[in-house]
Amino acid sequence: MDNELKMPLEKSADLYAMQIAASADEKVRDILQLMQADLLPRLGDKLNILEFGTGGGDSFRRLKELLEGHTNVALMGLDSLGPFVHQFVQKVGASAVLAEAGAMPFGEHTLSAVNASAIFHEVSTYGVHDKQGRMVRGNEAILQTMREITRSLLPGGVLVYRDVYCPSNRMEIKRVEYREKSWQL
Repeated sequence: MDNELKMPLEKSADLYAMQIAASADEKVRDILQLMQADLLPRLGDKLNILEFGTGGGDSFRRLKELLEGHTNVALMGLDSLGPFVHQFVQKVGASAVLAEAGAMPFGEHTLSAVNASAIFHEVSTYGVHDKQGRMVRGNEAILQTMREITRSLLPGGVLVYRDVYCPSNRMEIKRVEYREKSWQL
C-alpha cells in the first residue's frame, strides 16, 4: 500500500510520537476493565483486541505488560501508515497490518474489541477507500469505517473510543491551540 510513503510531515516528528504516547494507562484503562470483568465476547477461547490507529504502539505495549501471563488474548494493530505499523510490531511484539479503516482485512465477527484514541478526525481528513475502491472523506469516511468496525466485531463486541476534550457547555467557543512545533506546518 503506498500510504507508507505519504506520512504527513506533522505525523513524522518524534515529538508527535511522544505526545501520543504520554497517556498509555488512560488509553487502555477501559479495555482492560472490560477484559478483567469478562465482558468481552471470545472467538473460541481467545479475546481478539485491535488497536485501531496504532500510533507508536506505546499504549498496547502497556496493555501487554498489564496482561502478562494471559495466553487467551491476541493483541493486534491496524494503521494506514507504515512507520506506525513497524513501530507497533517492534514495541508490542504483536502483529499489525498496514491497511485503511474503510476496508479492514478482518473476517466478519472476529474481533472482541476495538480500542482507539482520537482517530476519527484523521479518518475524516485523510479519507479511506471504500469496498469499491472509491476514496471517501468526511462523514462518509467515518460511516464507512464504522461499518467496517461493526462488521468485524463479534456480537457483543465493543468499540472503546476516547477523543480530545469537548466543553460541556456547547456555547463555549471551541478552540484547539497547536503550540508544539510538531503540530505546526
